[in-house]
Amino acid sequence: MIGLPSLGARRDAACAIGIELVNVALGVLAPVLLKLAVDALTDETAPFGLVVLFVSGFVIAWTGANATAALKHTFTIRIIDKLARRFTLDAALAQLPALARKRGGDSARLQGVWDRLPFSLQIVIDGLLWRAAPLVAQTLISLAIVAALVPPRYVLIMAVILGASLVATRHGAARFQDAARCANEAAAAQAQTLGDILRNARRVVFNGNLVAELDTIGEALAERRSANERVSRLIAATATLQSTVLAAGISVLLCLATTDIVARRLTVGDFVLLQAYAFRLALPLGGFGYVIRQAGVAIANIGEALGLGEDVRAEPQRLSPAPTGPAE
Repeated sequence: MIGLPSLGARRDAACAIGIELVNVALGVLAPVLLKLAVDALTDETAPFGLVVLFVSGFVIAWTGANATAALKHTFTIRIIDKLARRFTLDAALAQLPALARKRGGDSARLQGVWDRLPFSLQIVIDGLLWRAAPLVAQTLISLAIVAALVPPRYVLIMAVILGASLVATRHGAARFQDAARCANEAAAAQAQTLGDILRNARRVVFNGNLVAELDTIGEALAERRSANERVSRLIAATATLQSTVLAAGISVLLCLATTDIVARRLTVGDFVLLQAYAFRLALPLGGFGYVIRQAGVAIANIGEALGLGEDVRAEPQRLSPAPTGPAE
C-alpha cells in the first residue's frame, strides 16, 4: 500500500485551543477590571497604585485579545493546510486509478471539490468552531459574573438582547444566502452568454446579429446588477435590523442601570460593567448567523471530499501492487 504522511496537527490544535482559552479569559476579565478601576476612581480612599493596577490590567486584557487572536490564526492556517493535504491525497489515491480505467472520467468534479476544500475547512474551523464554542463559553461566564455582581434582572435583560440579536442575524443570513446564490447564478449566466458570443464572433457579425447580441449582453448585465443590488439591500436591511435590536435592548439596559445608580443600588462601575459586556457579547453575533449559514455548505463540501477518499480507508488492498502472473 502507498503510504500516506501523518497529519501531525495535534500540537497545532493544542496550541490553538490553549490560545483560545486565554482569549476567552481576557474577554471575560476586561470588563471586570474596568468596573474595579471605575469604582476605585470614585472612591477617594482607594490607593493610587491600586487604580493604576486595575487600569493597566484592563488595557492589557482588552488589547491582548487581538494579539492572541492573530497568534491563534497562525496555528489555524497550519491545521487547515494539513487537513486539506490529507483529504486531497486520500481522494487522489482513491480516484486516480478509477480515472485511469475510465475513458472520459469526471476529473472536473474532483478538481472542483479540491478547489473548494480549503475555504470550506476555514469556514468550519476558523469561522464555526473557533467562534461558536468560545462565544458560548464567554457568554455563559459573563452572564454568571453579571449575576454575581449586579441584580439578577440584568442577566435576563442581557440574555433577551443577545437572543434577539442572534435571531435577527440568522433571519438576515438566510435571506442573504438565497440572494447571494441568485447573484452567483446571474454572474455565471452573464459569463456564459458573453463567452458564447465571443466564441461565435464571426457568425454574429456576418449574419447581422450584432445588435441583437449586444442587447442580450445588456440584459445579462442588467440581471447581474439587479441581483447584486438585492444582495446589497439585504445586507443593509440586516445591519439596520441588528442595530435597531441592539440599540433598543442596550438602551433599556442602561436606562434601568442609571435609575439604579440614582437609587444607589448600583455603582458607576456596575454601569460600566454592564455596558462593556453588552457590547462585547452582542457585536460578535452580527456576523455569526452568516457563518452558521455558510457552515452548512462547507460541511457538505468537506463530506464530499471525504467521500472521495473512502475507498482508500475502506479497501486499502485495492491499492496493493498488481499480482504477478498471466493477465486476463
